[in-house]
Amino acid sequence: MKKFFVTLFLIAGLLATTSCGGGDEPDPKPEGEIVVTPNHVDANYEANTFTAATVITNLNISDIVVTSAAAWCEAELATQQAESKAVDKTPKASNKYYLNLTLKKNSDFADRTVTINLKDKNSSALASLLLTQKGKPDVKVESDKLSFIPFAETLFNAVTTNVEASQLDVSSNASWATVTLQGAEKIKCSVVNNGTINTRTATVKIIVKDHPETEKSFTIEQKGLLDYMVLVEGGTFMMGATSEQGSDAFGWEKPAHSVTLDSYYIGRYEMTQKLWEAVMGNNPSKFKGENQPVENVSWTDCQTFINKINQITGKTFRIPTEAEWEFAARGGKKSKGYKYSGSNNVDEVAWYDGNRNINQEHEVGLKKPNELGIYDMSGNVEEWCYDWYAYYSSSAQTNPLGPMTGTKRVLRGGSWLGAATDCRVSYRTEATPSSPYHLYGFRIAIYK
Repeated sequence: MKKFFVTLFLIAGLLATTSCGGGDEPDPKPEGEIVVTPNHVDANYEANTFTAATVITNLNISDIVVTSAAAWCEAELATQQAESKAVDKTPKASNKYYLNLTLKKNSDFADRTVTINLKDKNSSALASLLLTQKGKPDVKVESDKLSFIPFAETLFNAVTTNVEASQLDVSSNASWATVTLQGAEKIKCSVVNNGTINTRTATVKIIVKDHPETEKSFTIEQKGLLDYMVLVEGGTFMMGATSEQGSDAFGWEKPAHSVTLDSYYIGRYEMTQKLWEAVMGNNPSKFKGENQPVENVSWTDCQTFINKINQITGKTFRIPTEAEWEFAARGGKKSKGYKYSGSNNVDEVAWYDGNRNINQEHEVGLKKPNELGIYDMSGNVEEWCYDWYAYYSSSAQTNPLGPMTGTKRVLRGGSWLGAATDCRVSYRTEATPSSPYHLYGFRIAIYK
């Protein structure tokens, strides 16, 4: 009986040993886990060392490999945050470590990114952190110069930047030019009427706050009315049906007679719809286009416009006299004796019924200019002159203003709807001063 119990005990011990693995095999290693929080971090452009994330894991620090794919970013796993004066790198088991990064300065305008990978040496456990280092603060403007007409106008300059609008400052050094930011995408630039008759300039600066090295600037240039005009040096010429006009000349262009004029300025172009609307706040033209001559205006309408620009400038602009108009059309003292203003070939210098490619006037300045650099004095639109219409006298005249009274005012130059003969420099016609018409425009003049 005793022997039976001993045997039973030995069998039970053997079974117990077998079920426990014999006590010689190690427990299986638990699967590695790595959690990085947060997994996306932004950093500024400066060189810096900082703690980017907390790492929770069931691994020893010595079992985790940290890699960075960028030379400008060094990554290290530590038991203390980067801000600590001493970092204990002794391998130990813990559930919390710190991912510390050392970044080089980003001297580029663009942001840059890198992925930091953390991997268990002995398993496939993997976690990562995406780091974005912002580009160096910068701002750029699209245009180095904005050009304005002589009257109140608003234009925009596009902005490119990698900062928020609240981080930008913009300023102008001229009281007549105001600038404001429209978000971080553009600068609104507004100018008032140019009370001078010459070009004036202002400088606009934009900068990222607290970063003086980012300052950029551009120029605001506002034209004066003289920039739209040509100087005609005074001189003496034969006005009317001179020999080059030949048989095309009408009786009311005769007799040719001597005229002497003082120096003056006259418009390089016919007055445009853009300038008219800037002053008057409306556009009476039948055919719209900001660079087309304003038309459908009466002589009286032109006087209203001129009165307004004289109030703005304090000067005495006016419509040219008929004699001034013809002297300028002939090329002044540089005249080569052409039949039309700038050529004997009407197609070179004029839009008229024989060559117009649209059923209306054209933009100013598309044809060849005359000897003084003046455009469209032949064709495009007929131009009002100051004078009352009357037949010529054969006597010599100095700075003539025409008759003191009359019923109609002079028109010169022909139009896009007229014949080539109407585009001659001596051709003249007339209309009631209060009558607007879509063929009538004008240009301005002023004494030197």
